[in-house]
Amino acid sequence: MAAQVSTARVFYSLSASTRSSPTFNNKGDTILPPFCRGAFVAALNSLGVRTHFVPQGEADGVCVVLADEMGGYVLGRDTDFVILSAGASDKLRGYAPLDMMEWTDSAPPEDADAPPAADFTTVAAKRPRSARSRMLPPTDAANPTLVLATYATAPLCRRLRLDAPMLPLLSSLVGNDYTPQWAGEALFPRMRPGDRIERVARVLSELRPNVSSADELVRRAVRRLWAKPFVDDAAVAELTDAVIDATIQYVLPPPDCCAQFPFCGELDAGCRTATASRATSAAPSRAPTPGGSTSGHCGQHSDAVVAYAAAQREGRLNSLASAYLHPDRVHLWSALEDPSTASCRASVAACRARLAAYTILDAAVGGLRFPPASAEMLDEQKQDQEANALLGIEAEEEQSEERPRVVTEYLRQGGGRIVVARRAVLPPQGEAVDGDELENGDAANGAEANGRRNGETPECLLPLAERQRLYLHHLGADTPAILALPPRLHPLVAAVRLLLSTGGDWTRSEIEALLRGCIGSLAAWDAAKDTATDTEPESAYATANEEPEPSSPLSPRLERIMSGKSQTFDPEITPPAVELTSRATRLVAALTSALQDSQALAQALLLPPPHGSPHVWIAGAALHSLLNGQDPPPGAGWAWNRAAKNQWKRAVAATLEGYDLPSAPAETKKSRKKNKNRGKKASEPEKGGKDNGPANRFDLLVGM
Repeated sequence: MAAQVSTARVFYSLSASTRSSPTFNNKGDTILPPFCRGAFVAALNSLGVRTHFVPQGEADGVCVVLADEMGGYVLGRDTDFVILSAGASDKLRGYAPLDMMEWTDSAPPEDADAPPAADFTTVAAKRPRSARSRMLPPTDAANPTLVLATYATAPLCRRLRLDAPMLPLLSSLVGNDYTPQWAGEALFPRMRPGDRIERVARVLSELRPNVSSADELVRRAVRRLWAKPFVDDAAVAELTDAVIDATIQYVLPPPDCCAQFPFCGELDAGCRTATASRATSAAPSRAPTPGGSTSGHCGQHSDAVVAYAAAQREGRLNSLASAYLHPDRVHLWSALEDPSTASCRASVAACRARLAAYTILDAAVGGLRFPPASAEMLDEQKQDQEANALLGIEAEEEQSEERPRVVTEYLRQGGGRIVVARRAVLPPQGEAVDGDELENGDAANGAEANGRRNGETPECLLPLAERQRLYLHHLGADTPAILALPPRLHPLVAAVRLLLSTGGDWTRSEIEALLRGCIGSLAAWDAAKDTATDTEPESAYATANEEPEPSSPLSPRLERIMSGKSQTFDPEITPPAVELTSRATRLVAALTSALQDSQALAQALLLPPPHGSPHVWIAGAALHSLLNGQDPPPGAGWAWNRAAKNQWKRAVAATLEGYDLPSAPAETKKSRKKNKNRGKKASEPEKGGKDNGPANRFDLLVGM
């Protein structure tokens, strides 16, 4: 997270023209678009590609296991796949780097019996430089062919004169993602990567026949590779343990029913996730019984767990996997916020929404996976009890109760680059929460909103209309005007109102432009889906002739931008670069943060898209163009028509209800100084039509 904050700091320190280029940072730091994962999953689903979602750790080992089972290749950009392939069978065809993959147009072989042509034929010509990616097939290719460069484990073992089981240790000694950074300086100072590999391979091949245990082999290898003149036994022991831990990371996951159900990776045909998904797909209309359960491959589990397993199989629980598996360390993405401003995710409304999501999930699955009490904590409790017994103090009743269940979130501190921990205390199981249970907030006493009571249906299995109402309630957006909107617009309107509740000097025209860009993005997604299926437009925009409800007048700038003509979406057009101004980027980052928090709540309630799919609202080029007072460029992933215009007007009225936003941004101290200097420069008289400069060095002091 610290790296993300540092990248955002560099981003906002550059000018708008510089940061708008793809390579704005010389360090090579990459900033991915918001919710690109959801867009990628939607694209794979539309193509009918089978997907597997791994909730814990990296998916490198799972990719190797799946490729081994299917007898295919592993595609990626990580050389660790070659090392991981050492534990696979002969069915795995090898590792194919993505940066060495290329589509070509291989013409069919010519007929040998054909007579020679009478005219001259060009046999070689200069190939024009194309901006098309090599990983995309050419559109005009008669016979497209994919060329792959594959790497297998066996040739590498022969080259290094090592057995395949020794490759993980080789990689850990050379240096991987799990090896300490100081190990390279201690073992290989000023040595090239190729020389490192050769040296480690030579040392391991010499030591392997003379040792009987793996620990001894690692310890002796570290001592042999130690490059410093004096060997520190403590440092050698520390590095030995680190290398062993790094080597264990290459152990492939077992292909059995994993213990992370319902957040499972589906590595076996008998996995409970696959069984649960088949059960729900076979009977989608079956109403769950209160506190009911379903029998699966590995025993009996509740209907709520079955529903979460089916959602995980479709990749719709990414916001909750970390909270379920590691509630003691939930890292919140910073969404390219300006580090000099307060974090939107630390606001009271945003924390309350996430707390509701944690509570709903905790009650439905029978509890999050909180780590057991550490030995130090048990020793402290024992010492306190012994001290109280010596002093004759009776133990309080609260000490006999179970320790509080706390979800620890890590997020950026307001107005700084420091990442701090924030505690969200869940209510006891069986009780409800309707408020802010944060460490710095007041404990809620309400018990009517969410949380599963004994024998009651979990919130995630309630009827869809009730879940949608709960969703708006926890986001503070259950107003009559919003409830009257189409349900598909609820996530956008609720997120924008959550954005407004966090503060900020946003203007009315900016919020109008933000809503217009998001609704146009949704219309483009619907148009693309309708084009692919050759169907009529989605029902969300079927009421083209519907008269909009009375709304407040639009700002002059939006009236000037919005035209009566419609704009369609063409996926074949590449949009031009759009200038990323600081103010527009901050507003888009605030919207992204609000959509992240609302997405976690939607996934906890198992709401269908677009509630849990916020990628449909984000079209970056269109959003920044509208926020800069310009029309979206062609190919920006944005569409506009009369139906979308009517829905936009209703969304504006419902979103801004109760908010009196200014028409212009508030003037800050920096902008006042800039405007003052601009006016002073304009009022200075010209001398001979040009600036003659100071007559001498003392003229520089005039006016100071």
